[in-house]
Amino acid sequence: MTLKRTAYIFLSLVALWICAGFFATMPIVGDHPFWRQIRAQPQDFSLHSEFVSFLSTDGVRLTAWFIPAKGLSKGTVILVHGIDGNRSDMLPRAWFLCLAHYSVLDMDLRAHGGSQGDYATPGYMEARDILGAVSYLRHSRDYVGPIAVFGHSYGAVAALYAAAHSPNIAAVVSDSAFISFENMMKRATDLLAKDPDRSTLDRLGLRLAGSRFAEWMVVPIYYLRTGIWPSNHRADVLLAVPKIGHRPILFIAGQLDEICPPANTLKMYNAALSPQKALLIVPNADHDSTFIAAPHLYQDTVVHFLQTALSSF
Repeated sequence: MTLKRTAYIFLSLVALWICAGFFATMPIVGDHPFWRQIRAQPQDFSLHSEFVSFLSTDGVRLTAWFIPAKGLSKGTVILVHGIDGNRSDMLPRAWFLCLAHYSVLDMDLRAHGGSQGDYATPGYMEARDILGAVSYLRHSRDYVGPIAVFGHSYGAVAALYAAAHSPNIAAVVSDSAFISFENMMKRATDLLAKDPDRSTLDRLGLRLAGSRFAEWMVVPIYYLRTGIWPSNHRADVLLAVPKIGHRPILFIAGQLDEICPPANTLKMYNAALSPQKALLIVPNADHDSTFIAAPHLYQDTVVHFLQTALSSF
């Protein structure tokens, strides 16, 4: 084999590796119009709101709605959406929280809604967004009372990471958090790759990301595209949960969730040190339907948890 032919083969393999890595990172890197689309407004839920903007702790400009409580506020809840979503998707939760006398900061994580950014991480960079929201509430509002963070999916992961780094977060509601990025990807890629609403390129990327070659193929390209080197250690929720200490955590999971199954949520619950930790497994709910599958059970459990968790502040 001539040197020239060897070089052609090598360059072809490098090009194939780059293309595969690019497609595999497409679902979480770049501009995704659905992440940006605001699908509802606070007034659709008879809520008054103020559009606000603030910085993440690493300087990313973020957007949110500040929604005051109905009546005297008992505290403020930061609402954090899942990947593919934005602040508009959390408005049904904002509605019942405001009726229960909690003010709400309904925020867009980086790269979603109106916030800056063009990539997502497994929640640990998004934790900086939540810490920026906490700083905004503590320094830019007249009085907010105790602060709780209520997240869904990777927003719940970010909420747990943020609480592990900030004593200013009094309590966490973690709905459908994944136990680790690696575990979630193994479960999610086959399931989501079959989603007919996703583009062909997205489905190809998800299948590549879930393959056994994903680590050497995806991680370097993700780094080249974002400047962030994914770390399994940083994305392990079981390491973050004990660092929250004795602050209350409510863990929620859907009984039928194939992406973040209840067995993994139970592991997080067991890792929590708080005597006020709580667990809700929603019957007949999958990853995205924990609220709509049993709205009264969900609402009553969350409100009761917050009333108990924040009563001493």
